[in-house]
Amino acid sequence: MKTSRSEHISSTVSLRISVEPSEEPPKTMVFLSGTKYEDVLRELRINQETVLLFKDGELVPSDGVASPGNLSIIKITSKG
Repeated sequence: MKTSRSEHISSTVSLRISVEPSEEPPKTMVFLSGTKYEDVLRELRINQETVLLFKDGELVPSDGVASPGNLSIIKITSKG
């Protein structure tokens, strides 16, 4: 069974990812539909317990399903 181009595109999620603070420029990554933000963090080798996630400016949980758009990963530190 052949997959049409539109079916293929709809089965992926494109995220423009920025990590702050970081010297690296934002990058665009493509994931399969249904991917959770925790999977994105795992792919980037970032511990989910050390960051806050903002999708298009809104706080999102790491176990939420990724949707296309801008993902800001804000590193947090504890001085305890």
